[in-house]
Amino acid sequence: MSLLCHRAVLFGIIGALLVTPAFNDPLRAVALATGLANTLGFVLVASR
Repeated sequence: MSLLCHRAVLFGIIGALLVTPAFNDPLRAVALATGLANTLGFVLVASR
C-alpha cells in the first residue's frame, strides 16, 4: 500500500511539472526531460 501512495505522489509531482511550462517557459526543457524519462521508464518496466 505504501508503494502505491508513493507512486501516486510521484505522478502528482510529474503532472504538476508537465503543466507548469504552459505558464513558465524556462521550465519547458526540464519538463520535457522529466516526461521523457518517465515514459521511458514505463516502457522499460512494461516490456519485462
